[in-house]
Amino acid sequence: MLFNKKVDVKTNPIADIDYFEDSLIGWEDHLYITFVAIEGDHLIDAWSDKEDSFLRIALPYEEVLKGNARNLMKDYLLRHLDKLSWLDYEAMKIQISEKLAA
Repeated sequence: MLFNKKVDVKTNPIADIDYFEDSLIGWEDHLYITFVAIEGDHLIDAWSDKEDSFLRIALPYEEVLKGNARNLMKDYLLRHLDKLSWLDYEAMKIQISEKLAA
């Protein structure tokens, strides 16, 4: 699982993906997650391309600006895994919850 973020100057230091990369590194190598924290961007989407799967998660901008976004990002990740309907997202949700709880 690989993580990326699309942010602006205000949300860049807050929307930290290091925690997710460190916790989920080397697992589900063909899944790419992008967290978006840009004012006015609300698109949540998922798609596949050959063997790779992508999940784009727009976070609520004002909530991100309030501070530590880690729990918000975790919640949104788990909430929107079902968009990856071609994968076993229920099992992924359990495994991700366990790995992020450690």
